[in-house]
Amino acid sequence: MSTNPPAGVFSVGAAVSYGWNRFKANTVQWVLIMLVIVVISVTVDFAFGGLDYASDDADADASLAVTFTLAGVGSALATAVINSLLHAAVVRGSLDETFGRKASFESVLRLGNIVDVVLAGLLTTVLTLIGLLLFVLPGIVFAFVSWFTLMFVLDKQQSPVTAVMSSVTLVSASIGPCLLLALASIGIVILGFLACGVGVLAALPVVSIASAYAYRALQGEGAA
Repeated sequence: MSTNPPAGVFSVGAAVSYGWNRFKANTVQWVLIMLVIVVISVTVDFAFGGLDYASDDADADASLAVTFTLAGVGSALATAVINSLLHAAVVRGSLDETFGRKASFESVLRLGNIVDVVLAGLLTTVLTLIGLLLFVLPGIVFAFVSWFTLMFVLDKQQSPVTAVMSSVTLVSASIGPCLLLALASIGIVILGFLACGVGVLAALPVVSIASAYAYRALQGEGAA
């Protein structure tokens, strides 16, 4: 049985309920997927986050400082790329759930054009950071309206720039429901962290699937 709300309309309660029910029907796979993603993310942050340049010598070799700076930039870029791919894996699995296909390790690795996936992740990250530097609010607003960017890249095979524009258009046309779902998602993730951190293994898939449900509902496509 499919859920087919009119285009541009969805219920936050229905989206969250759908996310929970799909997660509950595939709990083992989702928990294993999230465990692997968390381990990879923590390992990457640990491996690339320890580079720092500091010297008590005011006349320290400038070339060494440049070397550390470049290494830091490279590490930040590598971390951003890997985290973009990890995020895309969760989104891919969530989109599959809306087609009635249970997410699995095999399915979440079907990312299509990886270059577009990475560029889309980097583009939204950089623009969000720039917005945060501009008095914070612009960054929050951009992160919100670019919410569905990766979904358009993975589902519609759109280019990164086109996907950002599609997401902005989709969210802007239904700001109320999208804002309520965003707030509900934040609340669910916070509750997940409060549950000794373990609950986040369930919270993240639930909100991601709920977002995929909303993405489809806003286009009138429905979810299986």
